[in-house]
Amino acid sequence: MDRSRNEVIEELLDWAEEAWRKDATPVQLASYEKHLKAAQEETVADSAKKTRAKK
Repeated sequence: MDRSRNEVIEELLDWAEEAWRKDATPVQLASYEKHLKAAQEETVADSAKKTRAKK
């Protein structure tokens, strides 16, 4: 096996998410997508703060 630990973890997380999505209700999926979008926006905002702070 030539995979890194992170690659294995990513693969397991992808598998778990796929399995969860199959059994999730539409309400659960909508809530998940909402939280995922918020987390992504937070990450982008944090990156922008760090970039601006270096100037």
